[in-house]
Amino acid sequence: TPDGMYEFDRSETGMLGAGAHGVVRAARHVKTGEYVAIKLMSASVLAAITKELIALAKVDHPNIVRPLGTQVDLDKKRVYMVMELCPGGELFDRIAECGKLDESTAKRYLSQMCSAIAHCHAHKVYHRDLKPENILLDGNDQVKIADFGLAAMVQQKVQEDASFLRHTKCGSLMYAAPEVLLSDAQTGYDAATADVWSLGIILYSMLSGALPFSVAIPSRCPRYALVSQRGVRILCEANSFSEDATELLSGMIEPEPSRRLS
Repeated sequence: TPDGMYEFDRSETGMLGAGAHGVVRAARHVKTGEYVAIKLMSASVLAAITKELIALAKVDHPNIVRPLGTQVDLDKKRVYMVMELCPGGELFDRIAECGKLDESTAKRYLSQMCSAIAHCHAHKVYHRDLKPENILLDGNDQVKIADFGLAAMVQQKVQEDASFLRHTKCGSLMYAAPEVLLSDAQTGYDAATADVWSLGIILYSMLSGALPFSVAIPSRCPRYALVSQRGVRILCEANSFSEDATELLSGMIEPEPSRRLS
């Protein structure tokens, strides 16, 4: 890092992942030996970096990644965001390794995610990019929500169209609520209920090892057209989910925002 405080792990395992606006590497504090994660970003995305820092400053929760500081290298036009290390990796990789998760594990992870997101919403912070790649696991197998680069901080509705999703990886579209995908700057949408939809898609993927549909637009996805007509229960029953899980998913993956669980 510019101040020489941290030394990057240059090995293959030191590369932790890539977010919407940069790469994440493991690093070691030169004096204490403590390992951290550092997100390296171009200064050209300063607006997103600033948004993420403001969002993280507003929230403080055991299931949200803790920021440890930021450094700027003006010569290289780079920003270094230092965060706590989550050695358990991404939830996405955990699902891929296991094929799918047992219901008790999925329930525990979801409970922690919901607790963290409820805390965010209470502080008027809406994540808007919830997906398994942005859910990390610490050394104690506890959830840590990361990547607040697309967060919205508003009092009421988000008056914005779906173009903000262009600034993230295309996989995010699979977790986006139908009202987000169809929104425009005039009508807007409720970002809190949109986050609930994304959590529902994450729960479905944990339990089945697959996504319920590719995108929540009936004309582009016949599988979603079926869900929008008959409810997600039809997919849950095909996967032999428990009645409790099916009830919960039916409330979260509800196409009509006003009827969705909150």
